[in-house]
Amino acid sequence: MDLKTGGVYSINNGNGEYGIVKILLVKDDLVHIKLYNNTFSMRPKDIDKSILFKDENVEIAQMSILKHHFLNWDIEHIKDVPIFDCQL
Repeated sequence: MDLKTGGVYSINNGNGEYGIVKILLVKDDLVHIKLYNNTFSMRPKDIDKSILFKDENVEIAQMSILKHHFLNWDIEHIKDVPIFDCQL
């Protein structure tokens, strides 16, 4: 799977719910992501990007993860959105 900077992906949380992750940067074998606390009972096929920015409590964490570990999160690409300097 080709991972893209600015890509928004759904992930399987492992507890019957799905979460949202945005890729901030892909470099070599690392993926720098922003993980959001929004959860869904069904895997979202589309998401309004404004939900990702609706308040400051939405973001759980930013982290770097090895690409092969990220791919094991049962990810599905939803859409691509711009990355702003303030997010890096």
